[in-house]
Amino acid sequence: MSSTAASAERRTQAQRTAATRAKLLDATIECLAELGYSATTSAAVALRAGVSRGAQTHHFPRRLDLIVSAVEEIGARRLEWWTTEIEALPAGPTRVRHALDLLWNEMNTPLWRASMKLWVAADDDPELYERMVATERRIALAFSAHVRDLLGGEQPGPDFDQRLNAVINSMRGLAVARSFEPIAHRRSDPWPKQRRVLEELLTG
Repeated sequence: MSSTAASAERRTQAQRTAATRAKLLDATIECLAELGYSATTSAAVALRAGVSRGAQTHHFPRRLDLIVSAVEEIGARRLEWWTTEIEALPAGPTRVRHALDLLWNEMNTPLWRASMKLWVAADDDPELYERMVATERRIALAFSAHVRDLLGGEQPGPDFDQRLNAVINSMRGLAVARSFEPIAHRRSDPWPKQRRVLEELLTG
């Protein structure tokens, strides 16, 4: 086999490997969002991905390997989504408000719900917890940097980080509470009023 043919074969193999891993990670994230952590077993993921158990264990020998890789994939997708969306916001004084809307909308997606279910599971799994902390730290740092840019690059006050954390934690709490509220008994959307309060806290 010529060196060119061998190189092409290696690329093809690498592409097949990447495609299989992507299928497994997509299936893992879907299972987490729809079924929860306990039901996201290796067998369930392989079935949903249309991949043999042998192929699944080749790429991810342990269930935890699969889950941890999904954690990192979720973090990467959330960061990519956030960066793309925030850069597309129109200039002007309403950019912070629109950024809060973006974050709120992201907190109502299957990707975010999967992340929250992983946090619950991580309470009893130290290895998973460490990966979750590292991933969430990267997201928080990126969000903080973007918010500073949205504020016009001005030097924020000494309590900016505390105010930002209060805003994010308030939004998380609201999103979690809303996710547990029966759909049939949901009141009007609380977000518009909450957003005004959080915007004032962030920019005041």
